[in-house]
Amino acid sequence: MAAPIHLRGMPRMSRILAIALFCTCILYLLSHYDLSLGASPFPSFGSKPKDDILRFVNPLIGTANGGHVFPGATHPYGMAKPVADTLSRAENAAGFVSDSNPILGFSHMHDSGTGGQPSLGNFPLFVHPGCPGDDPSRCAYSVMDRPTDRVEGSVFAAPGYFTVNLTNTVRAEMTATERVALYRFGFLGVGTVDVRRVEGEEVVRGVPYSPVVVVDLVDLMNSRSTGGIQVFPESGRVVGHGTYGPSFGAGKYSAYFCADFRGAAIRKTGTFTTNEAVEEPKFLDSVGSGYHMPTGSAGAWLQFEAPANNSLLARVGVSFMSVDQACDNAEREIPDWHFERVESDARKEWRKKLGAIEIDATGVSEELQTTFWSGLYRTMLSPQNYTGENPLWNSTEPYYDSRNIRTWGPLAGAADSSAGHEARPRGSATKPDAAKYRRRGGNWRNYWNPTQRDVFKDANGDLTQTDFTGFMQARLTNGSFRYTNTRACSPVQDMHSCYYDTGLDTYEGSPWLYSFYAPQDMATLIHVMGGPDAFVERLAYFHTSGISYLGNEQGFLPVFQFHYAGRPGMSSRFVREYIPGQFNATVNGIPGNDDCAMGAFSAFAMMGFFPVAGQDVYLLSTPFFPEVRLKAKQKGKWAVIRVRDYDPEGGRKYIQRARLNGKEYTKNWITHDFFLKGGVLELWAGEEEGSWGTREEDLPPSYPIQWGEGPGLGEGLQE
Repeated sequence: MAAPIHLRGMPRMSRILAIALFCTCILYLLSHYDLSLGASPFPSFGSKPKDDILRFVNPLIGTANGGHVFPGATHPYGMAKPVADTLSRAENAAGFVSDSNPILGFSHMHDSGTGGQPSLGNFPLFVHPGCPGDDPSRCAYSVMDRPTDRVEGSVFAAPGYFTVNLTNTVRAEMTATERVALYRFGFLGVGTVDVRRVEGEEVVRGVPYSPVVVVDLVDLMNSRSTGGIQVFPESGRVVGHGTYGPSFGAGKYSAYFCADFRGAAIRKTGTFTTNEAVEEPKFLDSVGSGYHMPTGSAGAWLQFEAPANNSLLARVGVSFMSVDQACDNAEREIPDWHFERVESDARKEWRKKLGAIEIDATGVSEELQTTFWSGLYRTMLSPQNYTGENPLWNSTEPYYDSRNIRTWGPLAGAADSSAGHEARPRGSATKPDAAKYRRRGGNWRNYWNPTQRDVFKDANGDLTQTDFTGFMQARLTNGSFRYTNTRACSPVQDMHSCYYDTGLDTYEGSPWLYSFYAPQDMATLIHVMGGPDAFVERLAYFHTSGISYLGNEQGFLPVFQFHYAGRPGMSSRFVREYIPGQFNATVNGIPGNDDCAMGAFSAFAMMGFFPVAGQDVYLLSTPFFPEVRLKAKQKGKWAVIRVRDYDPEGGRKYIQRARLNGKEYTKNWITHDFFLKGGVLELWAGEEEGSWGTREEDLPPSYPIQWGEGPGLGEGLQE
């Protein structure tokens, strides 16, 4: 039997590339604008002053419904990301989830929107207001026993700040610098408090008020294999390290921390393993110390006198290099322990980054403004700034990543760079084989089965089919097609059947979805689907039948692909349906894992343009605002998109005509040059589709129709 050829190649790689393209595009746009806060050459609109931008950022959007968004305190692209971690199995990939599950600790590094297994969440703190009988050994220590309910309605998040109250009377606030988390724990009880007994669920009344802080070496995925921790009883400093597994990929990584405390005198210190706490030893290590530390929950604890001002501060520096570097990060970035100053600095950084874009929000609802600014905010949660934190590259060059390079440790010596240099094709630097890659741009035709029908079961369970014919299908090495249901792995059939390595021929999307993906060769794709009218009918059906799913990045471009068939108004129509239908200001306000990309999609779409990955093409639609201004790379210049006849209700959503820098502009797309040099793009909007952007010369670029080049559709395989 012939072996199958899969469409997906390397399954996880397709997702990583999509995430990287979206995040890189946003990062490029924002980082290349003049970020000075000087006066704008355009009039200042009175709807919302610039300093109010942050009040429209809600970090809690996407913290439910599988969004996996990190809602805690951080800087733009910050490595330190403190937040409360919840006991929400399969959902706490970013630590916190907006549900009713209890809090298991407060950790200092997280990813955002990744899906799958949780990542990071190393070295969590947990705070008890006191222990039964004033005995630290009777407090709960393990990650299985210490989780405590949150007080309903107490969660609040803003750029650079997060807070939550626990039912054990502890109030936790947190903020951050680039590599340091700063916590402020308040205690709402006085004299004595009530706590849950370790041995059961009953409440112990009248526990003496003497806080105990637990410092655990565990991570969110419970992946630690080695590690060590030490508490210094005189100063209260706790240092430690661990070796952990990544949420995706092979290998291991090492992380380090340095924690200090201020606000109360130390009574006792010690270490714990699982739920057994002792005052001696003060040091644990998994190897070589004589004090064996098992995997899972293990760490140190400190018992304090009652804080004089009812507040206890904890400063935690983190590093991927060493304990010394973690301590240096902490002492250098937060020398004064000033919580409000650290929070204020974080907010200033967010204002600076978000200030690269300005909007006239006249008539725009607060919910839509929140959707926009929060989406833009999420694009700058990742990748993390790991400059100086790469153990395999000692350099001060800027380095951004969302996974530690030690994940690649086993590959570090696998490639001989000198051998690769000698083996490279001669002249490759000056004469790339363009013709070969040009031909490969049509390779999607190898997987196009022109006779494949769309067969499915209707609501009654009866087998039926649509009139649409021709879909992407996997090929066997003998040239025959291997059948996959066209709707498999979509919201209407076996939604998650092609996630991870399930053996299906598409990844995180159906053959219906992948059949639209040939952005370099749309002219041919439209041709084989029956021409522009048939293509529009099929694409509209895709969006209205429930097959479309915007919870993964592959689903974004089809919202705008009507442009290629001369119907840009249809793109604007569906943008307005998905926003706010699936992108809104609730905790469920994104359709899937954020991955930076959900925020990028809503931000791009609401500004009125969408990038085609790998091309100098932005597809134009009607903005959600009367005017959008982006600081251009050329100093003092702005890229301005202005809507004439703006309708805040969204009724006039179709572009009727356009003018670029005072000249009529008929193309339904624009190049990156507009954002580099600046300019003014004026759009006139109407309630019905017009003729703008519909002529062949107005369509986005594409290879010419390739019918007849190489083998015909479905007639064999080509390189």
